[in-house]
Amino acid sequence: MKTGSNNGTQGARRKVRVPFGSETMMRLQPILLTLSIALCALAAHATDVFYSDTHALSENARYKVEAKSPDNKRGNWEKPFARDFAYTLTDLQAKKTLWKRNQGEQEGSCRALYVDNDGWVVIATGWDDLIFVAPTGEDTGTLDILKDAFTADEREQYVHNTTAGPMWAGYSTWYFVRAGQQRLFVIRPWWGRRIISDVEKGAQVPVDDIVEAACHSHEKAFVLRELANGITTRKKWETEDCCDEVWPVLKAAYLAGRLGIEEAVPLLQKLQDSTYSGSSVTGWSAYKPQEGGVDPSDWQEMTMRRIVHLSLRRLGRPPDQYACTTFDVHFEDYRNEHTFNLTPLSHSRVDHASDVKKGMRPEGVLSVIGAPDFNDSDAWHYDMDTDSPFTLTIKWGKTGVADIQRTRPPVWKTNSWDQEIVY
Repeated sequence: MKTGSNNGTQGARRKVRVPFGSETMMRLQPILLTLSIALCALAAHATDVFYSDTHALSENARYKVEAKSPDNKRGNWEKPFARDFAYTLTDLQAKKTLWKRNQGEQEGSCRALYVDNDGWVVIATGWDDLIFVAPTGEDTGTLDILKDAFTADEREQYVHNTTAGPMWAGYSTWYFVRAGQQRLFVIRPWWGRRIISDVEKGAQVPVDDIVEAACHSHEKAFVLRELANGITTRKKWETEDCCDEVWPVLKAAYLAGRLGIEEAVPLLQKLQDSTYSGSSVTGWSAYKPQEGGVDPSDWQEMTMRRIVHLSLRRLGRPPDQYACTTFDVHFEDYRNEHTFNLTPLSHSRVDHASDVKKGMRPEGVLSVIGAPDFNDSDAWHYDMDTDSPFTLTIKWGKTGVADIQRTRPPVWKTNSWDQEIVY
């Protein structure tokens, strides 16, 4: 059975998307958004939010920071809105507890933890605050991300308010970095403007050339390292519904295109045929499929392919024609449903784009130009790679293709596909 969050189309239901990153905070957000939308349809009250016990290790494996709540003593998903977190920093090399700290009364519960190689800690709370803690245990400052770090335009465009709280952290990158004498903590949201704080001062700092170079170097290294690791671990994360190994690979694949990292091209090309899927949709469409026919609003996305193909296009390398979507064959008796046998194209889909005509059924479109790169419940979208690239949009009516549109410049040059991936 397919369940999940509404994707903005009437009647559409989406499975939990591939989580937003390797950090606990980003892992929780799609789950919370799913619960939020589902409960909204049933009752007008806030969605239960679960704050799990968690920990983090420094990169050099010397320091370990932990957060535990008495509300989680029977398990992380037993009681919503866990409170009274106790934090502990341990020097594993010296086998010594350096400090203990309790959650303040006016402080959000722990959603994620970070610790650097010298024992500096950042606590990310469920209220979207960052708390900076020195190796001696003293707080050096607090940053309200939504209020003090984001601009009004960013809050309006990129922060989605749900009954589970604000959602914005998809495919964001969180890390420590040194720039000159500054010890910095960086959040790079998917739209690219970095939020940079001096950990020792507990406050934001402006971005100068030194800071910019340090951040770019760190992010580039992350992309190349995680893509290479993803190729090595591919057999594992491709065969599991959700596992730790896939999250940083997805984020690195996405960042490669946003950052314009040319060195990532050969690594992305090795991942462009990945079969990893992190989302499927059962939606609503005006089109009524025949018995044994394809329902254009019922699909499964090839998540890794979709992101890799987007980044390759942004790096000036058209991807190969691997399908980014698969479809179910519709039957009144759902037990007979199965995946449509999509035959790989033996021809260029660009050359046959004009062969798609109004009135064609989904099966005909699939045979002519293959599967779409992105979907709405009532439309399929194809990013066509030519000297003058365009996005082909096929809209569905009651009996077949109702409208065909070409968009130039192609949609991948905007943020539209990013929003589809992130949220």
